[in-house]
Amino acid sequence: DINECNQGICSQVCHNSVGSFECSCFPGYVLNEDKITCSDINECTSGVAGCSQDCINKEGGFNCECEFGYTLDDDRKTCVVGKLKIATIIIQLYSFKMRKYVENICCALL
Repeated sequence: DINECNQGICSQVCHNSVGSFECSCFPGYVLNEDKITCSDINECTSGVAGCSQDCINKEGGFNCECEFGYTLDDDRKTCVVGKLKIATIIIQLYSFKMRKYVENICCALL
């Protein structure tokens, strides 16, 4: 049996079998009609991503991003109110001895 995979026919993954071979793709890609090459799946337009706000497609995957005032939750898809950012700003203001402005800035950010 000749190992057709040694010839570099497949663009990503090659599976050799007796008398034949089969190509497949890495996660985030789909096998094209030629059964040899792979194309990126746009998870953002296909509905696979599941981002609660903004979806950014990239080669082989995607990233979810959040609008101003929100942070990405641990599931990397859901955006939640960015309370951690507000706390960070307040701590920084205290360190710069700007205590009298903290309440106004805090309330404006909420």
